[in-house]
Amino acid sequence: MREQQRKKEYQKMVNDYYDLVTRGYREVWGSDFFHPHLWPDEKNKAEALDYTHEYIFNKLNAPSSAEVADYGCGIGAFSILLSQKFKNVTAINFNKKQLAIAKNNIKQKKITNIKLTEADIMQTSFENEFDFVFLYDVAPHLPNKEKALQLIWKALKPGGKLIMTEWLIPKNISTAAKILLVEPFNRTWAFPFLETDGNYMKYFKKNNYKLILKEDWTNKVGKSITEGYNNYLKAVNSFGVKEMAEVLDLSMMKHAVHIKEKAKEASEMVLYSKAVYDSNNLLYFFYIAEKI
Repeated sequence: MREQQRKKEYQKMVNDYYDLVTRGYREVWGSDFFHPHLWPDEKNKAEALDYTHEYIFNKLNAPSSAEVADYGCGIGAFSILLSQKFKNVTAINFNKKQLAIAKNNIKQKKITNIKLTEADIMQTSFENEFDFVFLYDVAPHLPNKEKALQLIWKALKPGGKLIMTEWLIPKNISTAAKILLVEPFNRTWAFPFLETDGNYMKYFKKNNYKLILKEDWTNKVGKSITEGYNNYLKAVNSFGVKEMAEVLDLSMMKHAVHIKEKAKEASEMVLYSKAVYDSNNLLYFFYIAEKI
């Protein structure tokens, strides 16, 4: 599927992707949090996740009374963390399978301050509702990054902040790298396309955001990327077809007839991510931008 088609059919592409890989993410990557994380050498994986989240919250210095939204909430792990720190959390996702897992997790933990909302980020209509919107490892799945920023701006209260992590490509990436590495990377990860930091700077300025913080985390998340890659290779080497089907959730009827194709795509997904990262053609940035 080429870029223009991925943009046009992003809902189906993203839904199919998470229907298929959600179980594998949890089993192979070893966490309900699917995002890369800062990982100081002296910390283990769980400690590194806690360190990353606390790093972000310390940068915000936000009051517990804040109204926050978790755009693209996945299975609700980060929303649950937010619910422990803030008054109310609106968690948004359009994937029914992930929302069902999130609902069950929230119910089991007896959490009452999370509102799960089935919605497409590109079609939201919130106005002046949130003090903070978290867009955590979600923007690559969006077909129009600037429009998403415009909708989030409307959703924020005056002075509200967008907190975002984003996979990017370098400004001067070669045509060969785009065709041979980035294009298959986007295809296998259900990304319509990846932006550049320079374009985000233009979007923030054009759409009345004040950039509060920008940090390049590319090298800082390398350890978590490598760990996930190695874990996946170990799993692939030890799994048979039946186990691969279970991890990828190929038990779902719409995927069962494509078991070899989907298993191949899953393997390519991890391989391309490592290749594009190791070739310095994949960047990872952290942004905080304020509505003005």
